[in-house]
Amino acid sequence: MTAAELFSHRGRRVVITGGGSGIGRAMADGFRQAGGRVLICGRDDAKLAAAVSETASEAAAETSVTAPGKAGEVRGFRADVTLPGDMEALGDEAVRLWGGLDVWINAAGVSERRPLPETDPEHVERILAVNVKGVIHGCRAALARMQGRGGVILNVSSYLSRHAGATATVPVYTASKGAVSALTRSLAVRHGPEGIRVNAICPALVLTGLNRELWEGHADLMARARELGERYPLGRCGLPEDVAAAALFLASDEASWITGHELAVDGGVGAR
Repeated sequence: MTAAELFSHRGRRVVITGGGSGIGRAMADGFRQAGGRVLICGRDDAKLAAAVSETASEAAAETSVTAPGKAGEVRGFRADVTLPGDMEALGDEAVRLWGGLDVWINAAGVSERRPLPETDPEHVERILAVNVKGVIHGCRAALARMQGRGGVILNVSSYLSRHAGATATVPVYTASKGAVSALTRSLAVRHGPEGIRVNAICPALVLTGLNRELWEGHADLMARARELGERYPLGRCGLPEDVAAAALFLASDEASWITGHELAVDGGVGAR
């Protein structure tokens, strides 16, 4: 294998929940550039359409300077991860488009900064419905289409699932990501003999819409990332592309002996 072939996803059929923005959006673009055929889902039609349109424009620009057909494609599908039927329909759409499914990434997530005494039942349900039930629904849909064929499931967890960090302000979110990590380990053990690998990516603070209040209004995003990341050994907090790169590795053939793993993408803060 040549260096150019490393981490290739040429022809792979990839589903990414929450692919219209943030980490999911960066993952979609990364897999497309690596040759994957990507189906993203979301609840916001406008955001979904914009993501698909932008990636199509980027793909057209890339093929003008590279070999035609090198990059893949991104398509959109309206679906709500909290609805099991929507996740089944999303899986069916990937099979209808491309005849099967190789990679499923549960990237959809929500967060609200509230200490536990300030939460209410509605807050708890919102977080758990997307971050826990949504991942369960996604994994179930993926497994049904991978059994007998093999595949890769990636769940986006958080470094907070193992480290206290800023958990005082996001206790329900922290609990939800702990559940995602536990689910990942359980499924990896159960479905490894079927050739299905299940791993989790555990980012620390990443500059996305989920944390908009921390960086909005700052013209220089990288300067703000360094400012917010002063406690990080690598001197900055994360960008969506950092997490996307980890996903490209874990879903690749080069990671074929890795399952049940929680990969920290945290600038070293978890080592403190």
